[in-house]
Amino acid sequence: VKGAAEGQGLGNQFLAQIRETDAIIHLVRVFQDEEIVHFEGKIDPISDFKAVENELKIKDEESKEKTNLLSRKPQLVILNGKENEAPQELIEQLKNLNRPYLIWDLKQPDIDIHRDRDNCIQKLFENFRDLLNLITFFTANESEARSWLVKQGTEIKKAAGLVHTDFEQKFIRAEVIAWDKLITAGSWHQAKTKGLLRLEGKEYLVQEGDVIFFKI
Repeated sequence: VKGAAEGQGLGNQFLAQIRETDAIIHLVRVFQDEEIVHFEGKIDPISDFKAVENELKIKDEESKEKTNLLSRKPQLVILNGKENEAPQELIEQLKNLNRPYLIWDLKQPDIDIHRDRDNCIQKLFENFRDLLNLITFFTANESEARSWLVKQGTEIKKAAGLVHTDFEQKFIRAEVIAWDKLITAGSWHQAKTKGLLRLEGKEYLVQEGDVIFFKI
C-alpha cells in the first residue's frame, strides 16, 4: 500500500520478504465490482500500480544494500479483470517499461476458470521462465522422466548437481540428445544405435530441451 516504505500496512516486513525473492508478481486490480471495496475507496489501477512502484524505489533509496534492489527485480504484472477493463494508459506504461503483463480475470465463473486456468498458468510459467532466463533439460530412466530448470549458460557439471549432489562432485561426462531427436528416434537405444547421442564434458553449456544421461 501507499506508505509501505514507512511501515504502513505490512510495511517493512512485506518489503523485506520481497527482497529475498528472485522475481515479483505484481497483481493490479482492474475489475469493477461495487461489492468488493477497494481499500482506498476507489478503483484506480494506474494509481495503484504507481504506488507500488514508488514504494519499491523509496525503500531502495533508504537501503544501504545496493546489490539486491527491489525496483530492479524481474517483475510480471497481472491485470486482474477483463480485457475491456484494463486501462489502455496502464498497458502503454507497461510496454514503455518493457514490463511483461497478463490480463487474467481471477473472478470468472467456475466453468470459465476450469476452461482457461491451464492456459493462464502455462502463460504465467512461460513468462517467469523468460524473466529469470531459465531453460529446461530432462533426465530419464526406466521408471520415470523429469524436467529441471537451470539458468541459460549453466555448465553441465553444475546442472548435474541439481539432480544429485554426488553427480556434480563425481561428474565425468554425459550423453546428451535434443528431446525432439530422441522422440524421432523412438528410444534411447535407437538414438544410440543411430549415432545421435553426443558425449559432452564438464564445460558443455546445457541447451533448451537437452535430454541428459550423466556418467559418474
